[in-house]
Amino acid sequence: MCLLGEAIDAQEALRIGLINHVVDPEQLMEFSLNFAGRIANNPPIPARFIKKSIYQGLNKDLDEVLTVESFAQVTCSSTGDMKEAIAAFKEKRSPSFKGK
Repeated sequence: MCLLGEAIDAQEALRIGLINHVVDPEQLMEFSLNFAGRIANNPPIPARFIKKSIYQGLNKDLDEVLTVESFAQVTCSSTGDMKEAIAAFKEKRSPSFKGK
């Protein structure tokens, strides 16, 4: 789009996967707060690794990225939050993550 100088509307951006949602202006704040809340309810340790992996992936080759990902998986699988996620799933309840 940038190189072609062509503008697209929100529906086209949604269709091609450039954006995830289209929201009416009067619903934007409520939608955004709800969406942010969903992100905030995720376990913090994997969230940190995800952000770090995305950033590092911009400057590393595939082998280095896979090493970082492997470390993240091993680390995340041994956290208290992982145990809480499994327990919450078994007990059919929402998890309560502590970042540990």
